[in-house]
Amino acid sequence: MPRVELFGPLTIVGARGSITGGAFPSRKARQVVALLALARGRPVAKERIIDQLWSERLPLDPGGALEQAVSVLRRAVRAIDDADLVVTRRGVYSLAPGVEIDVLDFERALGAAREATDLARRADGLERAVAVGREPLLADEPEAPLAVYDRRRFQLDVDRAALELAETRLALDDADGALGAARFAQSRAPGAYDEAYRVELAALARLGLGHEAHARLAEFEQRLVTEQRSARIDLEVVRALVERSPRVVPGHPPVMVGLDWRSRVGGQPAELPVAGRRAELAAVLTGGHVAVHGASGSGRSRFLDEVAAGIGERTVVRLACLAAEATEPLLTANRLLRVVGRTAGVTVRHEADADGCVSRAMRLVGRLGAVTLLLDDLDLADDATVAVIASLAAEAHDVADLRVVATMRTTAAVRPALRPLAREVELRCLTTDEVGELQLAVPVDDVIAATGGHPATVHACVAAGTGDGVLGDDALQRVTTRFLALDAAARSAISALAGVGGAATHAALASAARLASGQLGAILADALDAELVEFAGDMVRIRGSVVTAAIAAMA
Repeated sequence: MPRVELFGPLTIVGARGSITGGAFPSRKARQVVALLALARGRPVAKERIIDQLWSERLPLDPGGALEQAVSVLRRAVRAIDDADLVVTRRGVYSLAPGVEIDVLDFERALGAAREATDLARRADGLERAVAVGREPLLADEPEAPLAVYDRRRFQLDVDRAALELAETRLALDDADGALGAARFAQSRAPGAYDEAYRVELAALARLGLGHEAHARLAEFEQRLVTEQRSARIDLEVVRALVERSPRVVPGHPPVMVGLDWRSRVGGQPAELPVAGRRAELAAVLTGGHVAVHGASGSGRSRFLDEVAAGIGERTVVRLACLAAEATEPLLTANRLLRVVGRTAGVTVRHEADADGCVSRAMRLVGRLGAVTLLLDDLDLADDATVAVIASLAAEAHDVADLRVVATMRTTAAVRPALRPLAREVELRCLTTDEVGELQLAVPVDDVIAATGGHPATVHACVAAGTGDGVLGDDALQRVTTRFLALDAAARSAISALAGVGGAATHAALASAARLASGQLGAILADALDAELVEFAGDMVRIRGSVVTAAIAAMA
């Protein structure tokens, strides 16, 4: 017997092949199959099918048009299977008895899982249910009104099943299985996102990956700040769980997460001064798409702060790309859709393909009017997300008033897809005049010589001063010269440490500095040898009473 699959693109699987997408004889034929399959084999009145297919725009002979759609459907199905797919009785249509339907498989697996008293059987049923419902219902008919209710209901059911699977795997002490299920739930389940994070952190702790648990917790707390909401889970319990898990040691395999380097981790953020960058800022604010690149610590994220402040009447949507998401195609693109959707006051579902992401994004931008997307570290995003951004930038000129401003670490990181669309702006070291704007109490030339004009170095030196932006000779000698022994990534790390309030855990500092934890371990070892930082239990802090007192005063 044929099998009808509603999850993903609508597909009919027969003994000799399958029909999907453009292989259907007509869109109306495809919609007839969808309606009958959603009825789970029960008969559906012809009047209801006509109403669903044509609504208020009825053909001259709606009954004849329906019969024509069913007729061409039957001919197409006979090419792949000898059995009938659709049967007709007086005034009704239905799928033939024995036709398999994947939504029934999903419901049976989910029902069996929830009735199971044995955890292993429960996990097995949930695994089968999630495997069947992994893709969106009727993915090739995303806007069709005929399945609005079912699409939403099945999305919630699959989301919940994925979370239940993660929780059950954790109860079975299968931390690897729990971690995979929790991350899948996060990728598609806005309603269960916080609970999925809780399971993920518990799984990481059980696997002994305390370094990653700390970094992911910091990322989750930053997300709450960005979304301006409270957690739907008991954060104190989660924090206690993560705190009990082992922390990273230098040399551990790298785990990278991206956060705003001024995020609230371990203390109040230190508001460091901004110097110069007038020409670069003017180049961005003139309009169009712009790719901003600069080395580690050159102030890319802070520069975007200034861009956001200077944009004016346009709606600003900002997103930080995370290396932790780079292995899952379109995960960052869908996170961007949710952020744009919240700005527009619209709930956005997960899009399974790039075209769907682009189409949805353009509709949302159309609701908002003039929009500027500010994207931190776009070079960390997966290729599919970059392709979506490039498509948005290409279509924006004709469809909507959209500008894209993205930061990247190097000019080589300006992906080929974006190069033809965006002007490039490079963030260089500060000039003598720009450093002079900080009104330091020491000669500007001395600051340039000691710091190389590197913005992160200059800013950290100012933060290491007396608290009012004035550096004494002793502070300059003790702090800036030691930066010279470190590379640009080290300067970024130490600048991030100043930004988070003077002391932070290793994992939190790795997140704030946007560095791999293994890379940061080597940097901190060098900084420790240079007597620039010191360890206090599990915390890392800048060494020296002048520096720590100044940062504490700024916090």
